[in-house]
Amino acid sequence: MRIALLCLAGLALWAPEALARGTYTIESGDTLGDIAKRFGCSVESIQRRNKLEGDFIRAGATLKLPSGCSHSSAAASTRRSSRSRRRARRSRGKPNLEALMRAEGFRAPKKFKAVVVQYTLNKSQTKVVSREIFEWGNTGDDTYWNPASTIKLFSAVAALDFLRTKGFGVKSRATFYDEKGGPKSYRITELVEEALGPSNNIAHNRLAQLAGYDWMNGHTLARKGAPSSAIHKPYEKSKWIPMTGAESFRTSPKIVLKQGGKKRTIGARSSKKDYACKYSGACASLEDLAEVMRRLMLHEQIPASERYNLGIYELRAIRNALKSNRKRGMEIVEGIESRFKRGQVAFYHKPGYSEQWMSDVIYVYRYNSRRRWVVAMAGYPGRDALNSAAKALGAILARDGLR
Repeated sequence: MRIALLCLAGLALWAPEALARGTYTIESGDTLGDIAKRFGCSVESIQRRNKLEGDFIRAGATLKLPSGCSHSSAAASTRRSSRSRRRARRSRGKPNLEALMRAEGFRAPKKFKAVVVQYTLNKSQTKVVSREIFEWGNTGDDTYWNPASTIKLFSAVAALDFLRTKGFGVKSRATFYDEKGGPKSYRITELVEEALGPSNNIAHNRLAQLAGYDWMNGHTLARKGAPSSAIHKPYEKSKWIPMTGAESFRTSPKIVLKQGGKKRTIGARSSKKDYACKYSGACASLEDLAEVMRRLMLHEQIPASERYNLGIYELRAIRNALKSNRKRGMEIVEGIESRFKRGQVAFYHKPGYSEQWMSDVIYVYRYNSRRRWVVAMAGYPGRDALNSAAKALGAILARDGLR
C-alpha cells in the first residue's frame, strides 16, 4: 500500500486559490490522504470525484476538489504547535543543531527533518540524569512525510505489549481466522524478526491485527508517548486483501494464542474511534519515533511508569531485530558510524523508504561512555537524501555530542 503524503511548503498560499478553482495540481511529494485531511474532505470523496480506484496520485496531475471542502484546516496547519513553542523555549542557550551540522559542511535538502535527543547516564549507568532535545527547525512534530517502514516499530511494540496483558509472550504462537482463506498460524518471534529486520509487510500487518486498532493507536501510541502517530491501513494491499479480506486495521479477526500448555481465544474486534491522521494509511512524527525508541532502548534506566509492558524476552527480540544488518537501509547508520573510530559505537535502528522519502530512527550506544543518543531523520528525494546529514551528525556525536 502506498501511504498518502503531502508537501506543506506554501500551503497557506495555494489553499484558497485551489478552492476557488475547485482543483489542485499535485506537486512532487503530495499524497491523497493528507490532501483530504487538509481540505476537510474524505479520501473517498476525492476518489469518487476523480474516479480513482486507489491511493496513488501522480505529480503534475490535477485533482478536482469535492464540494464542501474548506481551507480553514490548511491555514491552521501552518501555525507552530504549542509543543514546538515549548521546545523552542527549552532550547534557548543550547547548541543549535542547524548551526552545528552546517559547520560540518551540511546543506539541507528542501524537505529535511531531524530530531536528536542526547541522554547522559549516571556513573553506574542505571539512570538517565539528563535529556536534551535538539531539532532541525520545527520539524519534530511534523507528520507530513512518508514514514514507510519506520512505523513497524510501533506495531511490534503494541503487539508484544498487548500479548503480555493476556499472559503471553514473544515465544507464543498466534493463529488468525481471517474472513478469507483458512486459519493461518505464526510464531510471534518470527513476526517481530521479519517486520523489524527484513521489514516484511505481511508480518507488520499481522502484528497490527494482533495488537488491535484501539490498543495500538489508543493505548500504545496515544497514551505512551506517541500521540501524533497512528496506523490505519495494511501495507502491500494487493497481496494482503485477497489473502485476508481485511482492508483496514479497524477490524481484527478471531485470534487463538498458544504458549506451552496455555491457550486463549481473542474474539474478533472492531473500532469506530478516530486517531491521528485518520485520512492517511499511517503517520508518524520524528518526535514520536524517538520517544518509542527511548522507551525500548533505555527501558532499564527510565522510571517504571514510562516503560512498556515488556519482559526481558520481548525486549531482547525487538533489540536483536533492530540491530540486525539489512540488505537495504543501512545508509544512515553507515554514515554516522564512519565518523567514529572502529568499535566505538553500536546501532539499533528501523529505516524506512517509500515514495522517495528516506527515514530512520536510530539508537546510538557509545561504549565506555555515559552518552546515548536517539536520532530520527527524514529526507526527500531518494535513498541518498540523508547520507550527507548522517556524516555531519556523526562528526558531531563523535566529539561526544551536542555541546
